[in-house]
Amino acid sequence: IYRDVPVDPGREELQQQLRSPRVVVITNLGSSRVDRIPPPANVPPEQVGFNDVLVDSDGIVRRNLLFAATDEAGYTSFSLQLAWQFLAGVGITPTASPANPDHLQLGQVEFVPLRSHSGAYQVSDDRGYQILLDYRSTAQVARMVTLSEVLSNQLDPAWVKDKVVLIGYTAPSLKDLFYTPFSAG
Repeated sequence: IYRDVPVDPGREELQQQLRSPRVVVITNLGSSRVDRIPPPANVPPEQVGFNDVLVDSDGIVRRNLLFAATDEAGYTSFSLQLAWQFLAGVGITPTASPANPDHLQLGQVEFVPLRSHSGAYQVSDDRGYQILLDYRSTAQVARMVTLSEVLSNQLDPAWVKDKVVLIGYTAPSLKDLFYTPFSAG
């Protein structure tokens, strides 16, 4: 949920909650300055992740952009910010790969960036630090609850304790839905 425009009532309370070190907010880098959406004001940069999505020419999302840069600054993706925060709790921190210091490593896993000469991506834009996504299951990977269920105490605390919780919209009218390799199924 973008929160680049302050809205009352409750703006100050929301700002206070967004500054919690356990929260990651989003920004959208866009394709130009005109279509960028900034993060909420006064949130530390290390708690901001971009949510730009790379869509292949056939309309399917197969790649994830981990790092990107604009003329002003470098950014880390929302998904990587969440992963770092979760993995830090189990003692895993990002390091440079011993095999290639330009590659990110988390625990024993090295994230090799996709290049324009990789497989079917011979002529793709390989700017930033892109990796291929590893879709593991067609099953629903996370429990979804409505805001009404949360506000009426229909949320079992075990569903969120020690878990990553994403808050957002699912309305098709927002046009923020993307095809995956499993979409046809």
